[in-house]
Amino acid sequence: MIDIVVKSGYQGQGLGKLVMKELMNYLDKNTYSGFYVSLIADAANKIYEQFGFKYTYPRSHGMYRMY
Repeated sequence: MIDIVVKSGYQGQGLGKLVMKELMNYLDKNTYSGFYVSLIADAANKIYEQFGFKYTYPRSHGMYRMY
């Protein structure tokens, strides 16, 4: 997956959280120990933190979630 975007007219309605919740549920059920997801999306860091992503600083910019 490359990008997830909620069209500006639909933002603020919880759609991004709904998409992330479904994506994380899928990953929780279909990944293996040692698998990780990484991302770089500064504008959305707060929502990613809510789903368990951690900052990769100081080695690189972005966030990750390890399984």
